[in-house]
Amino acid sequence: MGGNGTDPYFEATEVPKMIERFVSRLKRFVFRGVFNVPAFEYESDDLQTELTQIIGAMKSTDPTEELLGQLRHAKGVFSKMSGSVADLKHYNLSDLPGHEWVYKIIQLNLHLLMMYDSLGNLDTSIPGYVQHVFYSWRNIHVWGMNLRQLNHVPKEIRMLYESQAATAQATINILGEQMSEDSVIETELLHC
Repeated sequence: MGGNGTDPYFEATEVPKMIERFVSRLKRFVFRGVFNVPAFEYESDDLQTELTQIIGAMKSTDPTEELLGQLRHAKGVFSKMSGSVADLKHYNLSDLPGHEWVYKIIQLNLHLLMMYDSLGNLDTSIPGYVQHVFYSWRNIHVWGMNLRQLNHVPKEIRMLYESQAATAQATINILGEQMSEDSVIETELLHC
């Protein structure tokens, strides 16, 4: 038994699997870089219940720092997805100049979250993960140029885009640091 009367075997095997299943489930809401808002909203209560069950299971164990980090990552992904719903719905239907670029950059940030595994590391099992990261970086800059070329874009649209772009760039930097040099070189050779 663990220090608080729990079974350390349960902690070592079941809780990480629960978190991994939860993160895998979250990833299914982002397909080809597009977050399925209606499907996520439909399952949101069930997802919250699942997360609450995971937290309850964690409380009955002596969690390691790695397990706590894994839970923080899962909670963060769920929170960011939940927090994006209202903005995505608003900017998808908005007629403000530049709204489409804000919508796209929010979608991109969610897509980048899916580039992590359940431990919060770059998921190298994703086919073409180097290209995903590169194209995401490129899109930030191309979309930003497109937004800057528009006239009469409200200040709040520009500020929101820049804020979301900074978040995406920070995520890309983290993911890039986790890429092996060999994977980047291999990708460059494929494009020659």
